[in-house]
Amino acid sequence: MSARVVFDMPADQYRALPSVSKSALDDFRKCPAWYYAKHILNAVEREQTPAMQYGTLLHSLILDGKAAYHTKPEGMSFASKDGKAWREEHLDLPIISQGESDSLQRTAGALLKHPLASTLFTNGKSEVSLFGDHWTGIGIKGRADWIGGGRIVDIKTTMDASSKGFSKSISSFGYHRQAWLYLELAKQNGLKAEDFVFVAIEKGPVPLINVRRLAPQAIELGGVEVNSMLQDLAECQKSGIWKDYSGADIGEIDLPTWAYSDTTGMELIGAVEAEEETSHDLIP
Repeated sequence: MSARVVFDMPADQYRALPSVSKSALDDFRKCPAWYYAKHILNAVEREQTPAMQYGTLLHSLILDGKAAYHTKPEGMSFASKDGKAWREEHLDLPIISQGESDSLQRTAGALLKHPLASTLFTNGKSEVSLFGDHWTGIGIKGRADWIGGGRIVDIKTTMDASSKGFSKSISSFGYHRQAWLYLELAKQNGLKAEDFVFVAIEKGPVPLINVRRLAPQAIELGGVEVNSMLQDLAECQKSGIWKDYSGADIGEIDLPTWAYSDTTGMELIGAVEAEEETSHDLIP
């Protein structure tokens, strides 16, 4: 697929296109056999978790000014007759609780009033679908939350939006790989985007926001990892061999390192043995 950019592509249509996305690379990173089952055989049902649903609705509220969902009436039980009937009548959209709805409105409102974060969404385009080609011949794609002002802006909900906490999330979830991929796609499509900026939102009664530009060395590492994975993916496609967790030989497996420094279990066993010995001594 040659490079192209689409500004108004529906999310479902974007996901249906066969090019490799960052999330697909995450699946390949987990295990080539898992990638093969999920993305080639389509043998794995793709379910949206509550956290993913919340993130999708929040993105819509922030970027489009609205989000389509139904709010479950407080006190209603879906186990009751009335609850079951209400649920059947409202399956056309996601159903969330009143608390979740309040959280969405509160969080989106906090971002749009934030003195720094709000300025990032004034000039540009939202939900931009990007397509391009990797040098391996594999088609690649990405869907940027916002492109404008010479940067790509990505909204992330997180449990810890502090710089120390979110830095761990970037590493754990591979957001640096996403940054490199999106910037590469923007470059292929002739879009001006030199920086990748995160708007990290900590969910809670008081939404805390952290706006940070990803360091160049982190983006560079993301590129090294993406290129390596795409090269391995191309080799799997060529050979038809999709390895699972096993190696060529029977390898060794051990306990995690922390197990050897955790003496709690041994202390408990020792206490039980001592108690048993004391009990035996009391037997006439």
